[in-house]
Amino acid sequence: WGCSKDEPQSGENRLLSFGFLPEDNSALPFACTGVIDDASGQVAVSVPYGTPLTSLVASASLPPFATMSPTPDIANNYSSPLRFTMTAQNGATRDYRVTVTVLPNLRVIQQFTLSKSRNPYLDRDYSVQINQEQCTGTLALPAGMPIDRVIPTITVPQGSSVSPASGSTVNFNAPVSFTVTDNSGLTQNYVITITSAAETAT
Repeated sequence: WGCSKDEPQSGENRLLSFGFLPEDNSALPFACTGVIDDASGQVAVSVPYGTPLTSLVASASLPPFATMSPTPDIANNYSSPLRFTMTAQNGATRDYRVTVTVLPNLRVIQQFTLSKSRNPYLDRDYSVQINQEQCTGTLALPAGMPIDRVIPTITVPQGSSVSPASGSTVNFNAPVSFTVTDNSGLTQNYVITITSAAETAT
């Protein structure tokens, strides 16, 4: 008669990966991968501006036979840090604390100005009034000032770009759409309207 021994159970309970996928979360334009610190048990994930945190479905990779609680692949509320417990096959546990941070909005026009140095026909520098909620901007120039060859100076956050570009010549005979693109490729359009009253004949 031979004697058989039970196979030793795995004690592996290390989280291999954690993040959010666009196919599981319609609000995400791309995958957001977490940074895992095994020593501290911290997981940090950044998501784009505007992402709601109250119902995110995570994607996690676990070692063979390990389990995770609460289940990450259902909607969880990440408005505050969420603790997950990893349990190995042999029952050994390890906790991870997941913190999700919403990145600041980089798709904004911070300033839109017309300087006299770039537009010599102006009597002084002018600033377009930006409405950040409606993503619009307006400016009324004095009568007789041309608006078909305006050279604006546009300020956007570092890492973002705007088109038409700051310093380019723009025709404002009709409202113009400016597109701000952040460093992840997401965009926001601003409609800028500049008018000049017709000179009154004397």
